[in-house]
Amino acid sequence: IYLLYPFVPVEEFGEIAPKLARAVEKISPFVTTFENFSFFPHGTIFCDPQTKIEKSIHQLQAALESVVPYCNDQSTKADGFHPHLTVGQIPAGETAETTITNFLKYWDPIQFKVDRVYLIARLGDEPFKIHYQIFLQDGTFEPVDIPYISSSKKKKEGEAEEEEKDKRTNLMNTTGYQV
Repeated sequence: IYLLYPFVPVEEFGEIAPKLARAVEKISPFVTTFENFSFFPHGTIFCDPQTKIEKSIHQLQAALESVVPYCNDQSTKADGFHPHLTVGQIPAGETAETTITNFLKYWDPIQFKVDRVYLIARLGDEPFKIHYQIFLQDGTFEPVDIPYISSSKKKKEGEAEEEEKDKRTNLMNTTGYQV
């Protein structure tokens, strides 16, 4: 879920990380569930995050944006900040409802604790890499060097693939979606 856009340049991460950590030190970790899919009119399919604490993600986004107010594209849209996790585009010839129905056949809700945010960046067409993690509630942060490897890259590199183990990945890969 992108909380800020446009992105802060990677060269500024070291300077901005402590400020972001202070901004989120009073925000408690919360649980998010990806259970339902929805879509935007322009054809993007996404998971709609649900939280038990109303507006948790909105409060987190606002706290981060208070540090970098020029990264406000997410909150200045006509309908405000709409947290979502993009999963792909509607394939040609399908309706959003058909695509979502197909996803839900193989989808099990995913629930996880949100206790940190990541500062990510990429060079050119390379995948994103995690450079910093900022922990909610305690105001700490740390630099990390964690590459992101997509499922399609693993397949290209010949790593073992257990197709039956995760039907969602199989469905998304065969319909051209990136997991």
